[in-house]
Amino acid sequence: MPDLERTEEEKELKVPIKDMPRNRSAGFTSTYANNTNASSTFWDLRLFFGEIIFVPGSEIGAQIEDHVSVTMSWEHAKAVHALLGRMIDRYEERYGKTIREQPKTIEVTG
Repeated sequence: MPDLERTEEEKELKVPIKDMPRNRSAGFTSTYANNTNASSTFWDLRLFFGEIIFVPGSEIGAQIEDHVSVTMSWEHAKAVHALLGRMIDRYEERYGKTIREQPKTIEVTG
């Protein structure tokens, strides 16, 4: 809506994001990921969420199966970074510093 059509009161209305109601869309989906990759442009960041699965008989015995990608602005990526930091801090306060860094390699047997 162009500013010309908004009243002065509407122009000044600011609602904290944390106070907005949250609703799930009809197409909402939930998925599991134990692998994340990323690509980016000057304007945005794309995160790929997938799962490392074992594939017996394949050349290396495992593969990453991407389930979904999420593209966001860099501004939102910074907000997600802060949110994840707070969540990790809370977890470690409650359970101790038990979260290991994800390994760069995995053992594939078979």
